[in-house]
Amino acid sequence: MAFKCCIACNYWYFWAKKNSTSSKSLIILIYISIFITLIYVISITYVIVGWLSIPKKNKIATVSTQKISVVIAYRNEAQHIINCLKSFEKQTITKTDFELILINDHSEDNSKMLIETYRKTSNLSILCYDLLEVTSKKEALTLGIKNASHPIIACTDADCEVPKNWLENIAASFEENTAMLLGPVAFNTKYNSVGIFQTLDMLAIQGITFGMLQHQQPIINNGANLAFLKKDFNLVGGYDQHKTPSGDDVFLLQKFIKNKLKINGLISPQQIVKTQLQPTWESFFQQRLRWASKSKYYSNKSLIYLSSIIYATNFLQIFIYLGVVLVDKYYIVGIILLLSKWFFDFILLYLAAKFFSKRNYLYYVVGMQLIYPIYITMIVFLGMISSYKWKNRIYQ
Repeated sequence: MAFKCCIACNYWYFWAKKNSTSSKSLIILIYISIFITLIYVISITYVIVGWLSIPKKNKIATVSTQKISVVIAYRNEAQHIINCLKSFEKQTITKTDFELILINDHSEDNSKMLIETYRKTSNLSILCYDLLEVTSKKEALTLGIKNASHPIIACTDADCEVPKNWLENIAASFEENTAMLLGPVAFNTKYNSVGIFQTLDMLAIQGITFGMLQHQQPIINNGANLAFLKKDFNLVGGYDQHKTPSGDDVFLLQKFIKNKLKINGLISPQQIVKTQLQPTWESFFQQRLRWASKSKYYSNKSLIYLSSIIYATNFLQIFIYLGVVLVDKYYIVGIILLLSKWFFDFILLYLAAKFFSKRNYLYYVVGMQLIYPIYITMIVFLGMISSYKWKNRIYQ
């Protein structure tokens, strides 16, 4: 009997010790979650304050004598390239004040033929080049910039359409030693699950882009709406030498920041460049894997900090989900942490959605918030270790 009592006592001792250890681990996780969420909320509030400081009406000078070279690298863009070119026909700037430089990055469709046919009847100055050896968007853009005749380089993508005042506003905004201009980018409207998710994701990215820019801390940009001076491009040594197929925009921004060059934004609804959504979930994930693969080469401290906080917070949200469902004792804490993040995310999304006239997408924010932590955790992890497909090429 005494032996059985001893066994029972030992069992309850180890059970209590195990539960005590589990309870301590849970409490530590809760404190970490509170701390990380607090930092996240402060960081997003900082971005929101920056966004709110954007002038409601950007005053852009109307007179400029500066000329622009528009550089567009393309690969397999037969479906979109003509609409892109047509948007330049509508530019308010005098047609002799800009040139279009199109670089073919080994297209496998009839993109090149369509361009050649179009230029025969167009009044635009269209120069065409072929990338002969290496296969890289950065190399294609470098070839175009090398052959540019004008001091201002404007970049967009072959699947984009630019607003009619785009070039006029860019030309008028290079003043007071401005070296680079960042402009807003939005997806064309498409109301399906993948379109809604991409749109909300892009609104968040754009909100962070221009919220941080207003604090004079540019961290990301978008090559679909970007302009810079050719002399400053040459000054910083052109595009980076990282072995990444993309990243031409963000890594060039990092080099401009490193050289302490002035970076401004053209933050106006009239300056929004429209680009295409990824049509399927598979192509969307491939695009995001490509974006995530660049993060290992980030050198901008503000970008590394904010990216890390966003990732850590979303990663912890997965454990908070589990805690709310499985642990009765602390579920209130988990709900408070979730709602705190969601509230500040919604404010930023609302401000961006209002700017881009996409407030109707806000009805889907709750669904987005529920799956976003799983999505971003998976994308960041896989982006570091897996290959991805882009433009019919496989990259490691």
